[in-house]
Amino acid sequence: MKNINSTYKFSLFKDLFTKTPEQTIDVNQLIEFIKYPYLKSQIDRLRALAKIEYTKQKRQLPTVTLSGVFSERKNASLETHSGLMQIDFDDITNYNESRTALLDDPYTYVLFRSPSGNGIKMLVKINPSDMTHKSQFLALEKYYLEEYNLEMDKGTKDVSRAMLLSYDPHLYCNPFSETFAEVIDEKKYKQNNVILNTVNEPRAVYHSLSGLEGGEEYFAKKLCDAVKERNIDLTDSYQYWRNIGFILANTFGEYGRNYFHQLSAQHPEYNFDKCDAKYTQLHKDNNGGLNFASLVYMARDRGIELFDKAVKTKKTAPAKTGLREALKKKRLEIANENGKPAFTIFSNKTLECLLIELPKSEDDLDFVYGFGKKKVQQFGPQILKIINSYIA
Repeated sequence: MKNINSTYKFSLFKDLFTKTPEQTIDVNQLIEFIKYPYLKSQIDRLRALAKIEYTKQKRQLPTVTLSGVFSERKNASLETHSGLMQIDFDDITNYNESRTALLDDPYTYVLFRSPSGNGIKMLVKINPSDMTHKSQFLALEKYYLEEYNLEMDKGTKDVSRAMLLSYDPHLYCNPFSETFAEVIDEKKYKQNNVILNTVNEPRAVYHSLSGLEGGEEYFAKKLCDAVKERNIDLTDSYQYWRNIGFILANTFGEYGRNYFHQLSAQHPEYNFDKCDAKYTQLHKDNNGGLNFASLVYMARDRGIELFDKAVKTKKTAPAKTGLREALKKKRLEIANENGKPAFTIFSNKTLECLLIELPKSEDDLDFVYGFGKKKVQQFGPQILKIINSYIA
């Protein structure tokens, strides 16, 4: 174990205020710092402090630039990338369950309790390159969100990010953990994961379509598919673009952001950041003056008919309520069968997205928030069977 762990080297700093490293250390030395009570009294004192005071005092802890050896603690001063990524999960609600689940993960190299006592810090092996560091961070962020419903601290995408040392006599180390090699292009990641930026909030719903099969969500998804397939730009004028944003904000609230991006993406000058900022503004300024029926009319004006010739009615509320409970029951069954916490199968936020998107196939499920390819393969057929039984 000594030889394996000694291959990963990084810089040790006296504290967060110090910019010049004291020495270069390896994983064995890091484990000794954390597992044995060198910092116990300091950590115990910090954990007893109120949050504001803790934030101030924690800066006095020793730190390491886990991702490499540095002459100074800044990105430009990287000398050698260590081949490690720092993973931070802060303020974990289900600490013991999350820790147990992560111990079984093939990529977990080192895991220990954070200085606050409420989070988990991990080391994961990655490609030893500052050129791919950020894209590997994005891939890991996606991985942990999809597999464990855990959100990484975004600061670790910075190669010079300092990691505070802690005290944890139960520190875990698997020197034979696998190397995480996946990368994600940042621009593509932003465009394909708009829903990651959404928040849970009550949605304003225009009810005149709620008696129709699928409701507003069904028609919004149908419209997005149609403009993409037929290469139709509904946003070719600023007024149309603005009105579409108002309609989506009025109908879906924050959930309409994803639809706004999909419809806006047909414009030749589409820009993710500008489009995202525009929806934020429209959502804030929305006065409820435009409803979903206006969007149906706009689509029809461009040759897109959202209504089938014969529109069936459905019992919307009972069906949705029944589906919600059926999915929650199946989530618990899968969790018990696999010996995992229910939230690691899929989160409540994913549950809401399933009820909105109503995926009918594994391809559809692959685009639902919180479902990666691995989960689609493992649990997809069971989830889809329940959904299809309710919307058939």
